Amino acid sequence: MKLYHQFILVGLLALIGLYLYWIEPEKGLSPAEKATAYQETLAQIDQKKRIFQKKYKEDRMLAIAETRAFVTDQLSQKIFPAWYGTPWAFHGTSQQPGQGKIACGYFVSGCLKDVGFKLPRAKMGQQAASVIIKSMAAKSSIQTYTKMADLQFYLKRASPGIFILGLDKHVGFIWKNEAEECFFIHSSGMYPRQVVQEPLAKSKSVLKSKIKMVGALGPNMALWQKWMHNERIKLAS
Repeated sequence: MKLYHQFILVGLLALIGLYLYWIEPEKGLSPAEKATAYQETLAQIDQKKRIFQKKYKEDRMLAIAETRAFVTDQLSQKIFPAWYGTPWAFHGTSQQPGQGKIACGYFVSGCLKDVGFKLPRAKMGQQAASVIIKSMAAKSSIQTYTKMADLQFYLKRASPGIFILGLDKHVGFIWKNEAEECFFIHSSGMYPRQVVQEPLAKSKSVLKSKIKMVGALGPNMALWQKWMHNERIKLAS
């Protein structure tokens, strides 16, 4: 009987060991490793830019289309995610994901700079949302709404891509993916007071704002040419 009990005990311990092995969360990268990975991403973006510069000489429209798709992908899949969880602060100016704190305006200008746009990060980060939007978005795409339903209708008709959204006292990105899903990506001063990606329709920041000014980066053809050729982007007056 004792041998039988020992056999059962060993089996149970083995099952517990396997269970703990499978449910143990994967260990994340250390802060130093994350910083290195982020810098590698930025270097890869810069290398890709040189390839687009060569393509531009052969086929301008194709190069612009590919540039737009590439930058959208890098922002949504690499740049934004790297910043998730970085704490918010009204005066936050961090230049490294996961380190220090970051304000909403600096998050927007910093992401745009990191993805390859040549712009005055600090000065842009201190501007009103309307200035940032007018500096980056296609003029024809810029609209201002007071109702959430109107903003959603605007986005429903728009092509997938990256948008900048200005609220009463806040600014962030909208990412509309190929599945027609819209997310608000921002350094939130509301709970959990950090950089987050959340469904646009459920964002308290958006829902509580009386003003919703939006502009799309995609249709701004001149913007993509400036990205390719490292031309400086001036702040709108």
